[in-house]
Amino acid sequence: MESHILEYRSAAFDVCQCSVEVCRTMNVVIATESSDGIEVTENVETIANEVVRQFDLDPRRLFFIERYYPQTSFENVSLVEFCLDEGAALRNPQRFELPPSVLNKIVALGTGLDYKRLNTVVTVDEDELPGIGC
Repeated sequence: MESHILEYRSAAFDVCQCSVEVCRTMNVVIATESSDGIEVTENVETIANEVVRQFDLDPRRLFFIERYYPQTSFENVSLVEFCLDEGAALRNPQRFELPPSVLNKIVALGTGLDYKRLNTVVTVDEDELPGIGC
């Protein structure tokens, strides 16, 4: 995984930053809030679209994870699924909470977007992940 600081403009047009880890070959992105006070959750569509653009990722196959309050007792990790609009922009995020321990396994092993493969690494059944659709 590559680690980067992503700069983007929030909905209020403020320049913000977050940390992103990107695995281009598997279309995996982990976005982590920074200490600037802007949560990843508030700007998840903007971040996802910017990461897809900057790192030339396939938006149809994007495996996007958001992480906030990292390394605290309030840490939260979510798988975020998007719908593609007609202009190929990611919209309408749906979140599915993941335990932080799953994130550690994904980062450590570089797991990709195939849930069956994810299941072999982190023992998450496809049935446990809610249906995803637009």
